[in-house]
Amino acid sequence: MKWLEDYIKKLDNKLDIIKLGSTLKTLEQIDKVILYHNNHSDQLEEAIIIDIFGLLQSLFVGVDALYVLTLTLTKNKAYININQNKTLNHLKHIRNDIVGHPISRKYGDSGIGYSIIKTDSLNYDSFDYTTYLKTNGEISKTETSVDLSDMKEQYLKEKNIITERLKAYVILDKKSIDFSDLIYALLHDFNIDNLYKIKNKFINNFGNIETHRFIWRIDLIEYLLNYKTDEKEIEELINYLKNIQAVKLLEINYSMLEVKKSLPKIKNPYIIKKTFEYLNENTKYADYIRNLHDANNPYFKSDLNYLLKNVDNKHFIKLLELINNADNPFLIYLIGSVLKKYQIR
Repeated sequence: MKWLEDYIKKLDNKLDIIKLGSTLKTLEQIDKVILYHNNHSDQLEEAIIIDIFGLLQSLFVGVDALYVLTLTLTKNKAYININQNKTLNHLKHIRNDIVGHPISRKYGDSGIGYSIIKTDSLNYDSFDYTTYLKTNGEISKTETSVDLSDMKEQYLKEKNIITERLKAYVILDKKSIDFSDLIYALLHDFNIDNLYKIKNKFINNFGNIETHRFIWRIDLIEYLLNYKTDEKEIEELINYLKNIQAVKLLEINYSMLEVKKSLPKIKNPYIIKKTFEYLNENTKYADYIRNLHDANNPYFKSDLNYLLKNVDNKHFIKLLELINNADNPFLIYLIGSVLKKYQIR
């Protein structure tokens, strides 16, 4: 990445020079690891497993390096949204299962996981593994298939998207990206026209970057604008979620402008207030709400099922059923991320 080398040469901040130089070298090394894996194959079980460990850890480090690169250059995460890539979202969980903590992987206060690579279906570009998870005295079993070719391809795809975006950023006129007036207009009147004014201005400045966090938040609001319900309590929740996401747009905008401004405070709706009150009295359930925003998380389903089985609060149950019956990952994320914000008092 010559553009990054040239950028580093112009810097005066010694720490940024070190961080960016180290990150650049790491990304180049990961590219070489992928190239090696693409150009080799092996039949020996021990050799395949060594390369599985090495490749998973390398890709994991590569993703971490992309975050460091983005945060060092832009001071915020708006330009990186790797978790929206399903394959790379799975990578961190697979890496933790196989390389990080295959034996006695701790989960919360009471959960322990054990993962085993299945050697009878092992080959150089794919493998399967079994995970046994013990929680609350019960043992569950899951099977996971891993396509290493797809994982390498998706990493390179996201890496290229992010680095091209950052390349454009270093020559960006930051004065051209103030959306705050339009976002406040949306907060005052949530409708599709006001939302699209923001989206169109973004596209005119940056292009149609679907994976940008700003565009992703706009997509979340559009989903909420189209959500239909006849239940007053749920309607209040949806309005609250729209406000939360609009404030997130403001937060991203100010971060992109590198300015600090106060953000509007959004009051919790009744259903969230009553749920948090219940959690205050039943803190044992707090560990089980941390993964409910991500349906790809290996603990998502077991946590959700445990809560549905044990919770006896109608407001909390209603939120859990919304997540359980959701036909769109947006709704899972929107409700789960609100629950994740709960702090034990």
